[in-house]
Amino acid sequence: MGKKKGSGKLAKMTEEERMLYLEQQRMAEEEMRKKKEDMLVVYLKVRLHLLVLHTLRTLANELSHCFKRIF
Repeated sequence: MGKKKGSGKLAKMTEEERMLYLEQQRMAEEEMRKKKEDMLVVYLKVRLHLLVLHTLRTLANELSHCFKRIF
């Protein structure tokens, strides 16, 4: 089996450096998770908006056809 990425780097650090490094890694991962979550929220809002617009256009077309048949 291969060594874990960065394991040599961690082994050469003092305990304080290692704790600081791991905390920075955790914070970077949390920031990346939050950015991905934010992007997903924006994507879903846009998709919902497009779905509503499509539904409204479809209903408007159906109403238009109904009025044309009546008048």
